Amino acid sequence: MEKSNSKQYIIKELEIEKIKCHIYYYNNTTINKVIYWIEDYTIKAPEVFKPMTSYDNYLIVGISIDDWSRNLTPWYCPRLFGKKDNDYKGEGQKTYDWLINYCIPTISKEFSNILDKNKINRYICGYSLSALFALWVFFSDKNKNEKIFDGAGACSPSLWFIKWDEYMKERCAPEDTILYLSLGDKEGFTKNETFKKMRTGMDQLIDKVKNDKCLKKYIYEENKGGHYTDPEMRIAKAFKWLCEN
Repeated sequence: MEKSNSKQYIIKELEIEKIKCHIYYYNNTTINKVIYWIEDYTIKAPEVFKPMTSYDNYLIVGISIDDWSRNLTPWYCPRLFGKKDNDYKGEGQKTYDWLINYCIPTISKEFSNILDKNKINRYICGYSLSALFALWVFFSDKNKNEKIFDGAGACSPSLWFIKWDEYMKERCAPEDTILYLSLGDKEGFTKNETFKKMRTGMDQLIDKVKNDKCLKKYIYEENKGGHYTDPEMRIAKAFKWLCEN
């Protein structure tokens, strides 16, 4: 299914190894930046982002992942509330493997006619639990060694996730990369000790990345509201910064 308007803005649906993707791009330009976004298709962040910038040399790959608790978590974590059957299953590695082995090669092939032949910068972006996944991928050994992603955008990442601080302790970014971080100004101010880590975890992450010599550039933005306030705009701001830096 494909739609276009007078500006030749395209929304294309593509299924890659049983995972549905939505591709957003202008077809009259050479693409040199590709953002892989773990999407909630009810959140129209690409549509919000489109009028925010004059930059149009981008392609956004919105990836529709079912069961985030299973498929986006890097390792097992007990459910904070509810039944044990709803524990975080820790099968994110399967999604990471799919991303590298199927999604990126398919996008490179399907859009080879408009992708820049000299240099493509790839970014991974997410919100909440998918932002944690984006950070996990970005700081992984594989990305550090092979530099699959040139940057990441993490909006309100679930930094409360068990053992996350241990994972990040000895990590550094891949060389010459960029990182966008954001949080709501009401996030982390709670009596719940676990969810306080939304704030303390972000503080620790900022302290870490500002001294990371491998990062070419990073930014932290604080938005008005709590975790669920205006996610479309928050993600759109991440897209804008990644495209323009």
